[in-house]
Amino acid sequence: MLVRFLNAHADRSMEWFSASAMLVWCLVLAQPGDTLTLSPSFSEFVRSGLTETRLAAIFGLVGGARIVALIINGRWPRSPLFRMSGAMAGCVIWGQIAWLQYLGSTASGAVSTGVGVYALLALADSVNIYRAAFDVRYHRR
Repeated sequence: MLVRFLNAHADRSMEWFSASAMLVWCLVLAQPGDTLTLSPSFSEFVRSGLTETRLAAIFGLVGGARIVALIINGRWPRSPLFRMSGAMAGCVIWGQIAWLQYLGSTASGAVSTGVGVYALLALADSVNIYRAAFDVRYHRR
């Protein structure tokens, strides 16, 4: 059963990774404590009015919706549209995270490694948009 699942979703591995990373962000930010104030690279998050609760809700909703879309992928002809929408949301979210990390970390004098990591996640989701769009075109034939 696991092998069949892995074979069916092998070409969606970056989508699974991005959605799972969103859920991990949700779980980390939902923990007690003030994670955003611990690192200078998160200072712009606080300055822009983003709270941990709000971020956890956004990441949980988007990441959870993407997981659901990936699970039903192929069982319903419109699921590539949901995957494409999730990848668009992921691209915007990860790009915004990278930008806010850049702004916060440059204020302290050094760029955080998170800037590159989150920019790569945004780039991966832009590729996921293209791949899901291909699936939309393929299923409409």
